[in-house]
Amino acid sequence: MFAGLQLRPGSAEEAGMSPDAIQHASGLCSSWVDQDVHKALCVLVARRGVVCLHEAYGRLGPGDSPALRLDSIFPMLSISKSVTATVVMQLVEQGVIGLTRPVHEYIPEFRGGAKPLVCVHHLLTHTSGIGGGAPDDDEAESPVSEDPEADEWVLGIARARLGYEPGAEMRYTGANYVLLGEIVRRATGRLVADLAAERIFEPLGMNDSSYVLPPEHTARTIGWNAMPGLADTASAEFRAQPAPNVGVHSTAWDIAAFGQAFLNGGTYAGRRVLHPATVADMTRDQIPGVGANFSIGAYERRFAEASWGYGWGVAGSQKWPRWPVFPRGTFSHSGGGGMLLWVDPTNEMVGVYLSICRFSRETFDPLSNSDLFVNAMVAAVE
Repeated sequence: MFAGLQLRPGSAEEAGMSPDAIQHASGLCSSWVDQDVHKALCVLVARRGVVCLHEAYGRLGPGDSPALRLDSIFPMLSISKSVTATVVMQLVEQGVIGLTRPVHEYIPEFRGGAKPLVCVHHLLTHTSGIGGGAPDDDEAESPVSEDPEADEWVLGIARARLGYEPGAEMRYTGANYVLLGEIVRRATGRLVADLAAERIFEPLGMNDSSYVLPPEHTARTIGWNAMPGLADTASAEFRAQPAPNVGVHSTAWDIAAFGQAFLNGGTYAGRRVLHPATVADMTRDQIPGVGANFSIGAYERRFAEASWGYGWGVAGSQKWPRWPVFPRGTFSHSGGGGMLLWVDPTNEMVGVYLSICRFSRETFDPLSNSDLFVNAMVAAVE
């Protein structure tokens, strides 16, 4: 691990990267915005703590919006799951939540069928059985919640029949992280958003990061909708929802600092947010041999190896479509609209790719060039 490293601006030479390759990658990013592959794009790459590329391309929003800035704020969307997972694991370290405890121990409404077999670790790895079909009338559970603060969104997930046997496969769904957020709330009496602000954003110096966008950040927050047809990420409603699965807003620098803390073994700027053993657990494949099934409506894809940790995808033998060829052991999380945060321990690298791009209605994929960018960065290592 690299416990002493803190992000600082520097040259490609200082970072042990090829200056020509860095310049070429920057040119690619500029061309992708010129070609309208991306409406807006902000990238940051740091090696050994040295930020050798940090550029912004495009505009903050439609029309005559100002140019994108290095400190422009993006919705992190599903990268939020890595932050939420970190809050959960902090509570695991403190003995407040147990990874092998059944979910219904924290959320009594989560009952019926095979639900007693679902543990907290299943939610973290998307292997809970949640997803994959509507509930059957004879199996759906509709308990009345005794918790006056219980959210109907949460209760709807808790009452639905499982779609498959817990642990049998991975089916990526934000519902798992909605339940994790509820477990945190019931175990501590506090929201993930508040704990993250206190235990992650503040100690890591992530001053531009939040689950609920504060008014003073609005002027430099992306005005484009990152998920057209699915959600309006530029709406006041979205920005005010502290959703544990997609709610974080942040900048390239802030979210890179979060990644660097993991590369450092849980420490950044002299502040520890996780124990090194916890970081190691979160960033290794926790479900070896388990396949993945990705489906939305009638669209479905299967993968022989899911390779997933606690809040992170882990580079192994799997080859997900439009995914970078990461060095083995790299851990990462993507987000709708083409967002990507990756941490590459082999090359001592942290990378951020924040984008607004087109969206495929056929495959539900963001048509992002993040894979091309990452591959170019790995090849730039000298």
